[in-house]
Amino acid sequence: AMADAIVATLPFTPGTARMVNADAFAAMTRRPYLVNIGRDAIIDGKAMKQALMTGAISGAALDIDPQGKGHPCHGEPNVLFTNHSAYSLAGDKEDIFQRMADNLHRFAAGDELLGTIDLSLGY
Repeated sequence: AMADAIVATLPFTPGTARMVNADAFAAMTRRPYLVNIGRDAIIDGKAMKQALMTGAISGAALDIDPQGKGHPCHGEPNVLFTNHSAYSLAGDKEDIFQRMADNLHRFAAGDELLGTIDLSLGY
C-alpha cells in the first residue's frame, strides 16, 4: 500500500479477525506507521512483530487493553500502547449521562433511541 500511515478502526467480527496479517504487511511498500484504534484481534500480532523486525512498517500505535502486556510487540521501542481509553476528553462522563437521560425519555415516549448498535453486525 502506498501510505505513510495506516489507521485501523475496525470492530472485531469473524470477518475482521486477523485482517491485518502477513500478506497485508508484505503489501506495504512505504514502511508506514500502523495505528490501531479498533479491536486488537483485527491485527495478527506475530505478523506485526515480524513486519517491525524486517522494516515493513516503521512503527505502531495500538489502543488496546491492558497496555500491551502479553502482546508480541510489547517492549518494542517503536510501538506505543495506550489503554483503550484514548478517546477520553473532559466532559465525556457528563455527555454519557446526558445521552442516558435522553434515551430514557425517548424509551418512555416510544421514540427511537440514540446510539443503538446492530448486534447482527458484531458491533
